[in-house]
Amino acid sequence: MNGLKLVFSVTAPVTGTVESASLSVYAAFFFLNSRYTFMNTTFNVGLANGQSDTYPLSGATGLQVTQGQVLTGSAVLLTVIASRTGMVTGKSMNRLSVGLPPLR
Repeated sequence: MNGLKLVFSVTAPVTGTVESASLSVYAAFFFLNSRYTFMNTTFNVGLANGQSDTYPLSGATGLQVTQGQVLTGSAVLLTVIASRTGMVTGKSMNRLSVGLPPLR
C-alpha cells in the first residue's frame, strides 16, 4: 500500500502467449471502491467485508510474456472516508490473489 494506491505483481513462470487471465480479489476486513489496472485491463472493484470476486482481464489475451517477467498492477482507491479525528483515510483489502493465465 502506497498512500491510497495498492501495487502488486506476479512473476511469469514460463514464456508464452496469454490465452486468458483473471484477477481474484478478497476483502478480509474492509474494502472501498477501487479502480484496478492490470495486464492491459482497467476495471472497478467494490467489495465489503468478507466478499470476494473474480474479474476477467480481457486486455491480457494475446500478451507475450517471458519466463521471469514481472507483471505489475495497481489499484487506486476511489472512495475515502473521514476518521473521527478529521483526517482522510483509505482502506483496502488484506489479500489479493493473482491467477496466472494459461500460456500456449
